Amino acid sequence: MSSLTQHQTKKVGVFYVLGKPRAKSRDDTTTGKPDKIFYIMYRLDGKKIEEKVGREFERMTAAKAAKIREQRVNGVSLPNAERRRIRREQEAALAGRWTIARLWEAYKANKPDLKGIVTDENRYKNYLQDFASRTPEEISTHDVDALRLRLAKAGKKAGTVKNVLELLRRIINFGVKKGAMPLAVARTTSL
Repeated sequence: MSSLTQHQTKKVGVFYVLGKPRAKSRDDTTTGKPDKIFYIMYRLDGKKIEEKVGREFERMTAAKAAKIREQRVNGVSLPNAERRRIRREQEAALAGRWTIARLWEAYKANKPDLKGIVTDENRYKNYLQDFASRTPEEISTHDVDALRLRLAKAGKKAGTVKNVLELLRRIINFGVKKGAMPLAVARTTSL
């Protein structure tokens, strides 16, 4: 950014640079006027921070940029770098989560010639999709009882309900055997 000319605004700590001229339309090869890209500058813990806050075509103005700067200075909102770090950590934590869906896929891959896999696949798709994005730690006894009641109210036979709950138990136990979760979780997730 040092090669671009900074244009000061009337707001303290807010400046803009002119970006490349924007096309007037998608199909148009000619370009319109250059877009203003707003930046803010402030100090945090003695360190000078300079960060982009938005573009003019995104409806950013010097006044909006000044409000964002004020929030950052007062600690109301985090700097861009800190927000990106937190987002990366959250994404990494989510990627490492053993959800029921992920355990199910690993279970199927580990037991491809399992007798009744087609029936289990149908049970999973029809009855256990509500649990797909959750980890076994997030499934409570209340959730399992609610599933049991929902299936019973839907007119499912007792054998179907038993087999669905058995499939959920097998998926969770598979995760324990593969080290995806501690044994304590399987014991506390009573089915």
